Amino acid sequence: MIWLGLLAATPALAQAEAPPDSPRCRQQCGAVLPRRIDNPREVQSCLIRCQALERPQPP
Repeated sequence: MIWLGLLAATPALAQAEAPPDSPRCRQQCGAVLPRRIDNPREVQSCLIRCQALERPQPP
């Protein structure tokens, strides 16, 4: 039963540890609210994709 509690807490922890979205991604995706989770699902998905593309890619 302990693992159920950890599983339930995982999304909250992931959101808490996520770096802030870049201003460019926020503008490109039309994010109106400051926290990613408060924006509509489509905007959240866009922000995740945009941030992934901004990360340095290994050679």
